[in-house]
Amino acid sequence: MDDFLSNIARWFHSQSELQPQEHLFVFPNRRSGVLFLHQYRKVLLESNVAVPVWLPKVKTINEFLEEYAALRLAEPVELMAGDVRFARTFFS
Repeated sequence: MDDFLSNIARWFHSQSELQPQEHLFVFPNRRSGVLFLHQYRKVLLESNVAVPVWLPKVKTINEFLEEYAALRLAEPVELMAGDVRFARTFFS
């Protein structure tokens, strides 16, 4: 996975017309997002960038869906309460 993420980081850095702060990367989990940012920082250090550079935004798929779809993740307790209510009506 590091090779894939480092390739993406190198490609993104090579696109000089792209402004990093205007882009959002969506990953399946927080760990892969952190690894991507680590690889992107490494690419920036290797290229000896002379000006300050903003990092791109990174979100997990859950954070993305909560924000843009106006949905929220249900808490496990809420899910169990729904199951109990369903079982009471269905089996009584």
